[in-house]
Amino acid sequence: MIGEEIYPAGEWPVAQDGAGMSAVGLEALRSYLEAKGTRAAVVIRGGRIAAEWYWEGADAATQFPCYSTTKSVASTAVGFLVDDGVLSLEESAARYVPEWREDARQEVTVRHLLTMTSGIRNASAELGDAEDRIAFGTSQPLAAPPGTLFDYNNCACAAISVIVRGASGQEMADFLQERLYGPLGMTGLWHERSAGKTVPYSGLRITARDAARFGYLFLRRGRWAGRQIVSGAWVDQACGAGSAVNPDYGFLWWVNGRGFWPTLPRDAFSAQGMYGNNVTVFPSQDLVVVRLIGDAAGDTRNETTKVNDYGSLAIQACEGGR
Repeated sequence: MIGEEIYPAGEWPVAQDGAGMSAVGLEALRSYLEAKGTRAAVVIRGGRIAAEWYWEGADAATQFPCYSTTKSVASTAVGFLVDDGVLSLEESAARYVPEWREDARQEVTVRHLLTMTSGIRNASAELGDAEDRIAFGTSQPLAAPPGTLFDYNNCACAAISVIVRGASGQEMADFLQERLYGPLGMTGLWHERSAGKTVPYSGLRITARDAARFGYLFLRRGRWAGRQIVSGAWVDQACGAGSAVNPDYGFLWWVNGRGFWPTLPRDAFSAQGMYGNNVTVFPSQDLVVVRLIGDAAGDTRNETTKVNDYGSLAIQACEGGR
């Protein structure tokens, strides 16, 4: 249900009528998010802000750590390189990770890394203590044959930083600034680096509105204000089933092809981070919902909530506004 393609310039246009969403439904969504310790939420419908809420001293300028939501942004860097013809999903990642060339890790492809099916040993619990987290991640051996199991693995994902730098000639954060953040007018963000290398599996700090810009790009299948930023073909692949091993996961995006979120439309997909930092897209509803909580460690009010819960309320608000 794609309406007129409205894009923000400096600021998002704000709908005075809730963008056709039910006022009662939006209030139910607001109440739910507040009760779950949310600190920022933005609802985009038809290219306009239908609702925007902040709590606990946050505002539109607050940059939140969004944890693994970063992965979906890193995936997009790979998408640019695939679109450019510089990188292939089926090529060996060892082309860019030299230490993988001398052993069975040479069988790990770019696709394996994007779908979390690389088979690389998962030492994610040790990763945070490493002085150079990217080097630590890529130093891990194989624990399983590539393509045989799904393992949500930050060590394997670390290789994305190396690949993007090798294929683009730029540090990943700089490459994303040129290809994604600049064209979309995203200014309220910051990437963590380890030993000078962009961390691709976590570490992005971002405002709610800039997170919404990212989600809205994918809602519009890679188009932004008349320009194709990343190809529609990439969006379709990245936000669909990435492997038979786990069809609920795309290319560092969570997807709903098998009903992963049982009450949401099957075309829904989400960039998900720890503590419930999410950017969720509902193409059939022309809808993006951003929910940010930041770092909830030690705050018992802030529980990890499922996309299914707040997504259902957002869908009900859409339907109630008809």
